[in-house]
Amino acid sequence: MNICVSIIIRARNEAESLRQTLKIISQQHMDFDHEIIIVDNNSTDDTPVVAKDYNCKIVNLKKFSWGRGINEGIKHSKGDFCILLSAHCYPANNKWANTLVTPLINNKNIAATYGRQIPIKGLNPFEEVELKFWFPSKPTSSFAISNANACIRKKV
Repeated sequence: MNICVSIIIRARNEAESLRQTLKIISQQHMDFDHEIIIVDNNSTDDTPVVAKDYNCKIVNLKKFSWGRGINEGIKHSKGDFCILLSAHCYPANNKWANTLVTPLINNKNIAATYGRQIPIKGLNPFEEVELKFWFPSKPTSSFAISNANACIRKKV
């Protein structure tokens, strides 16, 4: 089975974060073909330059909303599965993409997977507290899914 995954990254003026994220993605051990799509929301920094440095497809988003960014990225994707990622959400290891996609490949009844969001220490203390609450390091009886680090079936 030939599987393609579209990694859709939303960004606005996040050149440095995007560079780090794309560097980590370039080191992934993926068991499938992939493309990277940057949905850029009118960046005025080097975000588009960084995207070009990593041979990403760029989709320009003129009017921002989180949902519109995801939908535009999916509309321009060719993958069977779409990984949704914010530019400042760094994959934790080199198996990140496989970990998100494999359950969807193995079980057609699963519509989406997601990964925990680990806050960037000192960047935004309010976000740090919120992310530690919603994405604790140990499993709890409740959970949150976020499209900042998730994978969905394109047909869904």
